[in-house]
Amino acid sequence: MEAYGNNKAGGTSHVVIENQRKVEEKWRKWKWPKGVTVLCEFTDLQGGRSFNVIKTDMKGLIATRADWMDLVRFETFPVYPIGVSKPLAKKYYG
Repeated sequence: MEAYGNNKAGGTSHVVIENQRKVEEKWRKWKWPKGVTVLCEFTDLQGGRSFNVIKTDMKGLIATRADWMDLVRFETFPVYPIGVSKPLAKKYYG
């Protein structure tokens, strides 16, 4: 069963609701892996998405995602605070 997408009957709402329950149940018991520092967490009130800003290495990132691959989709990208990214941008992009 897919977390997001069409089920064989052609609808998506049942699949999403069922997986949302599974996600909520799992989240209550789940702990962040060792080596992962959570900087902040956000919930998108309109789209039902969660955003977690973490500080970790590749091993921590893989461990964080591994427990959830059967229930959710991930988008992962690096971010830097504005005060940090501005000097980096100047250094690398002039």
